[in-house]
Amino acid sequence: MQAIVMREFGGPSVLHFGNHPEPVARPGWVSVRLEASALNWHDVLVRRGLYRSPLPHVPGADGAGTRTDTGEDVVILPLLFWGSREAAPEAGWEILGDHRPGTYAELVSVPEECVVPRPAGLKNRYFWLPQRMAR
Repeated sequence: MQAIVMREFGGPSVLHFGNHPEPVARPGWVSVRLEASALNWHDVLVRRGLYRSPLPHVPGADGAGTRTDTGEDVVILPLLFWGSREAAPEAGWEILGDHRPGTYAELVSVPEECVVPRPAGLKNRYFWLPQRMAR
């Protein structure tokens, strides 16, 4: 699949468009064909190497797209393995794009609990820019 891949840490110049393996199917996880991905401060810190992400790496915590198994439009919740406590995460939680491939790709795999239905009307907003339009 096509993705933005980092092979080293640094400034924006370390982000390169290229190929990356597709996510492997596993029980309890879903693949999302991404139509939108966001850039946030966390992604900048990943790019700079503050989270010691494995290289090569696909960054990106936030995204939205279509579940490949059901066709449902979803938004990805990037907090993985939060646990049952609402006030704070349990040990072992992580943010998507830290140590697992993130949303700067055509496809991403996340635990099923980390996708929610896309709110009505969101796809029509100016900030929803399908990746297929950028090709």
